[in-house]
Amino acid sequence: MSKINLIDKQKLITLQVGIISMLVQIWCGSFAVFYYSAQIFSDLSDNDITQKTIYTICLGLSGFIAQFSTIYMVNKIGSKYILMIGSLIIGSLNLAVSIISEHANQGTEFVIFILLLLLIMTFASTLGPVAWYCALDK
Repeated sequence: MSKINLIDKQKLITLQVGIISMLVQIWCGSFAVFYYSAQIFSDLSDNDITQKTIYTICLGLSGFIAQFSTIYMVNKIGSKYILMIGSLIIGSLNLAVSIISEHANQGTEFVIFILLLLLIMTFASTLGPVAWYCALDK
């Protein structure tokens, strides 16, 4: 086996897709929501421990439940389309959360919570597992 066989065009494309999908997965914002959920939800719930706990449980359950739709979607739609659609939706949700958070008042707290749930659900059903699937597929 020569060095030329190790660096053929298909393997380089696979490596490129894997690296880009992992970078997008890291920088999409869902990990920040998980890591800073206590701070985010304390701001949304005025430091009410019960409400903050309910928000956090809902966030985790929504991500867990959304993962089960991935197998069906990959077989039906294809992994590359799922990555593109998921990236577009996650980008839109991040933009919406940032705009609404900038002009937040009492009525927008629940809207921000719903948008964060949708962000985590979209990540859990698209970029999270499918990025790994694409990296290992070839």
